[in-house]
Amino acid sequence: MEKLDKVEKVREKTGVSYEEARMALEQCDYDVLDAIVLLERQGKTQKQSAHHTTDASQVPMSTDMMRAQQAYEKSSRKSRFSEVFERVLEQFKKLCARGLEVSFVVFRHDERLLSIPVLLLVILALFLLPAVVPLLIVGLFFGFKYQFEGLKHSSVSVNDVMGKAADAAESFARDVTGDK
Repeated sequence: MEKLDKVEKVREKTGVSYEEARMALEQCDYDVLDAIVLLERQGKTQKQSAHHTTDASQVPMSTDMMRAQQAYEKSSRKSRFSEVFERVLEQFKKLCARGLEVSFVVFRHDERLLSIPVLLLVILALFLLPAVVPLLIVGLFFGFKYQFEGLKHSSVSVNDVMGKAADAAESFARDVTGDK
């Protein structure tokens, strides 16, 4: 570093004049640190401080800024309705996913004829309710059996109930036709 650069450095760090910085450097054989220490001991340095913070609580806030902050916080809060709606929507998504995992299977003479997701069956039933339910009941009398696959075990087995209904329909059909 050149003498001029050293003088400038001492001057920046201490706030003294060029002449005082040069004289201190000459006394310390142009050692910058020693020159700064010398000037500090002589009380010629100006106190310099730098302060920087990212903590918003230490920054004074104007009243306009405070009002804007409060308005923003209020507008970004969810209403009670939106919270309930989000929970209902989340449950509906889970129900739809489960409706795709579970299948409704149709058998006849132990042969698998049809397998569709329960969600599709529910949609069909909603739009074609007058046709779907009677078709399922009539199917029981013609030897069709229905079963759900992918169900987790529950206290009442839906498949057992449906099997009993199929057996009852088959028994009724035999009684009506006189077959044994």
